[in-house]
Amino acid sequence: MKRSLFIAILFTCLALLLIACNDQSQSTSSSKKSPGQEQQTNAITSPVPAPTFSKSAVSSIPTAITYYQALKDRDYAKAYAYLDANATTTDGKKLTQESFTQMAQNAFIQSGAITGITMVPGSSDGTQIVTTIDRNANVHYHSHLTMKKEGSTWKILSLDRI
Repeated sequence: MKRSLFIAILFTCLALLLIACNDQSQSTSSSKKSPGQEQQTNAITSPVPAPTFSKSAVSSIPTAITYYQALKDRDYAKAYAYLDANATTTDGKKLTQESFTQMAQNAFIQSGAITGITMVPGSSDGTQIVTTIDRNANVHYHSHLTMKKEGSTWKILSLDRI
């Protein structure tokens, strides 16, 4: 008799404890929400459409990708081959293979190797590309390429940094 009474009291206490915890967690979570919070949560989970670019706006991107891949591989002669014969920096300084290689080597020494590259068209005709460059020294910066179509290929006409 004592044993069955003890078990009944134990189950009753456990049931009361579970009910009390459940009621407290529901009242705590509902008291923390403001009236407009539920609507804000739904708005955040709505998908955001990705930007779209015209075919001509992205037509020069493959050239820029292979140019930056050569820079990432530290193959400066190959990267230089993607430049127009009259390529300049944005301040008008002509880029020779020697000056270009020096710029690339200085960027590597100062900021480390290229670890990531992101590109977006900067114009609707493919002549401008904005690049975000990540380097292993936790350096992140933008570079701007001006492109020129020569026959069926794109060349880099000017750049502001490597």
